[in-house]
Amino acid sequence: MTEEEFSKIYKQYLDKIYRFIYFKVNYVEETQDLTAKVFLKFWKKVNEPKKGIFDSNIKNHQAFLYKSAHNAVIDYYRTKSRQDVPLSSLPDTLSDDQAENNFEKKAEDSLALEAVRLGLHKIRKEYAEILILYYLNDMSIPEIKMALNKGEGSIRVMLHRAIKALRSQLALKEEKI
Repeated sequence: MTEEEFSKIYKQYLDKIYRFIYFKVNYVEETQDLTAKVFLKFWKKVNEPKKGIFDSNIKNHQAFLYKSAHNAVIDYYRTKSRQDVPLSSLPDTLSDDQAENNFEKKAEDSLALEAVRLGLHKIRKEYAEILILYYLNDMSIPEIKMALNKGEGSIRVMLHRAIKALRSQLALKEEKI
């Protein structure tokens, strides 16, 4: 793979892979490190010589990158203990154009995003992962199937259950307020 081809794939998937990892790890520095490792692994894999030719066995770059990101997060949690994220360290992921003149709207959106982020950490990890892939990264069911090595039927059922679990968590949060 040429550097130009890699650069194109990198630009296409960087934000999606970063977001996928961030919602699981919650620390900017660790997210940056893990994202870099994912793309480095991809670079090495596509340029790995095999019997005199270069490996072109990666048929779906997106699936390979998400699977690598998934594995990187698992490895991260195996080596480090989980810590809570201070709210002050969260980046502002809302568009400034949308809420520039409306502070209340921006505050409400930030609170809603924070509630969803916290809710994702209280449901099963598999459910959170599917919600992030489907809704935040706009992956289709067949794409998620390839990334997670599960059947489409399983993905659909898990997505349905994940939505139900997240709604339940968000309802609990509202009751406490």
